Amino acid sequence: MRSIPDGDHIHPFLKGNFAPVTDEYIAHTCDVVYGEVPLELKGGQYIRNGGNPVYPPEQGRHYHCLGQAERPAERRRPLAKKGQVGMVETFRPEQGTRVIDRAGRHVVWKKGIDIGRAKMMHDFAATRTHTILLNLPLTLSPNNLFSRHPVPLIHFDRTLPSEFVIFPRLLETSPIKFQEPEPSLIFHTANAWDEFNRDGKLVAVNMLGCRFKTAKLVYAAGAVAIPEAEQGVDDVVRLHYYRFNMTDHTTHSFPLSAIPFEFPSLPHHLHMSPAKYIYGCTMRSGSFDERLGGAAKVDCIAKMNIHALVKQPDSRSSAQILQDHAECSKSPIEIFALPEGWFAQEAQFVPRVVPTSEDDGFLLTYADGTPSPALGAGSELWIIDARRLAEGMNALVARVKLPQRVPYG
Repeated sequence: MRSIPDGDHIHPFLKGNFAPVTDEYIAHTCDVVYGEVPLELKGGQYIRNGGNPVYPPEQGRHYHCLGQAERPAERRRPLAKKGQVGMVETFRPEQGTRVIDRAGRHVVWKKGIDIGRAKMMHDFAATRTHTILLNLPLTLSPNNLFSRHPVPLIHFDRTLPSEFVIFPRLLETSPIKFQEPEPSLIFHTANAWDEFNRDGKLVAVNMLGCRFKTAKLVYAAGAVAIPEAEQGVDDVVRLHYYRFNMTDHTTHSFPLSAIPFEFPSLPHHLHMSPAKYIYGCTMRSGSFDERLGGAAKVDCIAKMNIHALVKQPDSRSSAQILQDHAECSKSPIEIFALPEGWFAQEAQFVPRVVPTSEDDGFLLTYADGTPSPALGAGSELWIIDARRLAEGMNALVARVKLPQRVPYG
């Protein structure tokens, strides 16, 4: 592996625990330094796709999503998805969509959908009947360089609306386009599901996504100067709820809380259904966009009660929620705060063998921290009781010491 230069040339995503590791462990016995690994996890695997680059760029130039990544793994529980998967090609004015069934056969092959201009799309959403394309204002096209008023190759065009293109999974009918005038950016959707009336007719498509108001994150991650038009916008990525009415083609949307929320996850068997809980990363203070220039770190994991928040959004900050936890107040948002100097990564949910509730299971995350008498230092696999996030470290079920640090990803 090429060495990473020292000094000011190092990109923030190549420093500290964002920096890549050079050693690879094929198999290594790990010590359980606290608690006991639950029965549900024994004999399985925990695999996470990370940002550790195979070939670090010269002079420390780096973009976190280049795709040259390695997969750190813990043998715990295999996770599998069944059914059809919609796959979307990006970077063209006409997007090609494919649908692959569980046997690997192409049901739909590169069927085109007009989106007007080439866009940078990182994610999409799917219900059991429909696919949702995020046709948002982040353009990615060489034509940007040759326009009448040239703009960068990657450009957040504030003259464009936020458009959501919804079409049947197998494209039996034409897509329906829903628009919101305010430009936005969504890197990760959390869930999507269909809504039917008593007669079994589809009346709405619902979606949850982590919504930014600007593209500061993109510029910061690529070590590109943030345009002046973006600098004055106060942007906190929030979990946003959308309801697309399939009858009158109107859109209803709003943020579910005031806290920053990214890298969402939910139990795999509840995807494409109106799940009650969504899990994700947050922080005690600040926001992802303002800290990405220095590489944001996640010091809290949140659990959002979607059913409650859709009825009544929560306006409290992370600090206020944690204070309410200390006073034993019940809340539609629960936050697990890591000890000072420790940081988490995206968490995944594993249910108990015989669950008694939707959140009866465990959250798995890699954690990394600075030396302390209580916890030591280095990277560990943390197993957390998902029902008890508000209890802080009392919710920690087990800690597994890893042979080397695992970069944030």
